[in-house]
Amino acid sequence: MRLLASFVFLLLMQNVTAQGLRYSIHFPPGGREGIGSKALPITIDTTHYYTIREIRDLAKPANGWSEFYKGVDTLVYPKKAKDQKLQTSLTVEYRIDATGVVDSVFIRYRETKGRWTKCLDCEKLILDYFSNTKWIPGKIEEVPVKTVDYSHVEFTIYDPNSKQPQSHFGY
Repeated sequence: MRLLASFVFLLLMQNVTAQGLRYSIHFPPGGREGIGSKALPITIDTTHYYTIREIRDLAKPANGWSEFYKGVDTLVYPKKAKDQKLQTSLTVEYRIDATGVVDSVFIRYRETKGRWTKCLDCEKLILDYFSNTKWIPGKIEEVPVKTVDYSHVEFTIYDPNSKQPQSHFGY
């Protein structure tokens, strides 16, 4: 499993080499499935944003999760962040309405301890990426509903010769 995660990470990672360092932007690998019930014993509330804990069929990218993650390859580590050697760890909250339109995307949590710092250019890049992705809405018993979900994103700089994992994801 760890080997598979490492392989997926290599496919998802976008690298730029400069002065012996590598710059990467990565998401945890794999698709997302809620842990809630496929059918709720209540009337569907069209004003409520359902979470991963309430339903199983969450919103997903129209081209699938693997294509969504491959899209990371098109992202370029922000120049200002590279120049200042900024690294950041973000939790992104995204809300998708019942038609599959992005209702809102924002940074839910920003790690700023240890090696992590605030990077507004990194945040803008991720907010734009989520906002510009086409989505399939979440469903309860095949009825489209509003959903809210979270994703973790890291912008890291590392020495490719290091034996240490570069992410708390384990890669």
